[in-house]
Amino acid sequence: MAQQNFIKVPAKLDDTNLRGFIPICVNDVIGVTSSGSNTLRIHYITRGNNTNSLACNLRYTAGVQAQDRENLKDLIAEQSQNPGDIKTFRLVADVDHSATYAVRFAETTLRILSEITG
Repeated sequence: MAQQNFIKVPAKLDDTNLRGFIPICVNDVIGVTSSGSNTLRIHYITRGNNTNSLACNLRYTAGVQAQDRENLKDLIAEQSQNPGDIKTFRLVADVDHSATYAVRFAETTLRILSEITG
């Protein structure tokens, strides 16, 4: 069985308190995009479907910058080379590791593949 590779992101259950971390599997990732100013999307291969990808949406209350998307791509690539060492992804703005920049919601949705390639 193939090794599962994970990263983790800070998470909160309300608007003020950090509540731990959400593990995110990074196996079969085919791209990372952003949506608006508060969401990063991790796109996965969807077997048997040539038009959609499965996307894990990381919703923050604030702070997502274009550099965060690039940093997340780099961390996923690095994690695939070092599967035993689970790294934490933080936004560029999260310099003091505060709850302000933790994930508020995470969900999965089907997304059109052209969102990544187009």
